[in-house]
Amino acid sequence: MKHFISVLGIALIATIGFTSSTFAKGPHTQGVVSLPHPVKLILENKNKFGIDKTQTKRLEKEMLAVYPPIIHKKMDAVIALENKLKKLIMSEHKSYAQLETEIKKLSQMKLDLTETHIEALATLRGILTEKQWHLMQKMLAKNKGRKAKHKAEKHDHNHDHEHGHDHGHKH
Repeated sequence: MKHFISVLGIALIATIGFTSSTFAKGPHTQGVVSLPHPVKLILENKNKFGIDKTQTKRLEKEMLAVYPPIIHKKMDAVIALENKLKKLIMSEHKSYAQLETEIKKLSQMKLDLTETHIEALATLRGILTEKQWHLMQKMLAKNKGRKAKHKAEKHDHNHDHEHGHDHGHKH
């Protein structure tokens, strides 16, 4: 039973590390649920979204001034605890039983982070019109598709390179 719990703990940490690293790129990528970070996209495309001065002020006051400091602080704490747990598991061979308190704390921290992120998206929804919200979703989906395609192409290129397949490409 102890062995099963140790394996379960290692699998949990590996899963946490894998899933959180697939959400976004950059130092603030942790979360329980993969949620978009659309404010930068909106502000960089104000004309395309038709963001007016009132909306710009609300985005700055209600979104940028509030959520990044809160969310990034929470993400930093999650990252720090994950790194600590990875070290304890991989270098110091700690078991789930020995780390249960920290693992539960990490789970709660990620839940809290996700709740804050959902609140931020709800606030954003209250700032945007329905048309702007749908445009944001469309642009996020398009960007996600582009990133996935780029990632797949990069993987294919690296795979071919590693296995000596050149498919007529000059390197």
